[in-house]
Amino acid sequence: MNTTEEKVIDLETQHLSTTEYTLNINLQLPEGYKLVEEPHVNKLSVSFSGPEDGPDGQNMIVRDNPSFPLGIPVRGNSQWVALTVDYSYKFLAPGKDSPTSESVRYRIPVHMDGDGKDTIDLNETLPI
Repeated sequence: MNTTEEKVIDLETQHLSTTEYTLNINLQLPEGYKLVEEPHVNKLSVSFSGPEDGPDGQNMIVRDNPSFPLGIPVRGNSQWVALTVDYSYKFLAPGKDSPTSESVRYRIPVHMDGDGKDTIDLNETLPI
């Protein structure tokens, strides 16, 4: 099994109108690649950093072997927040017999400024 370093992708600031919004995640493999679906192999975690961190804040959501698309409701109290979406996954490349493990991190800055939007869409082809 091959393992590589985590890839980090910084996305543009998302502007929202409300402190309650939905993070829509749809991560896909490139054409011809297949996800290895064994128990506890593919893990998605979403973490939140900002002034509302701590015992009263929503700090992390974890899903094992998530099915995409996936909507995660979020409630925040601050004007600026950073969302971090980590996904570790195992896949088979076309023509290969042994699986490869990868990890990717998407960092999404969020600004609540009344722009009228109430969703954040993370719709990405996984970097292989």
